[in-house]
Amino acid sequence: MPVDNPLFLIPASSGTIFVLLGLIMLKFPPKTINPIYGYKTGSSMKNQERWDLRSNRHIKQLMP
Repeated sequence: MPVDNPLFLIPASSGTIFVLLGLIMLKFPPKTINPIYGYKTGSSMKNQERWDLRSNRHIKQLMP
């Protein structure tokens, strides 16, 4: 399996990025609703309870 093959590099690098993002979000979860960091949808940003529920679920989905 050649490492310079894009069919290998793209899935391997994107998987690594998602795992790293999941680890960062596990270590430093978003505490309040903000427009920069965390799971942002119209529904999840309506109140803090929804934000907490969706952010925790989103972090777990990033991890394999």
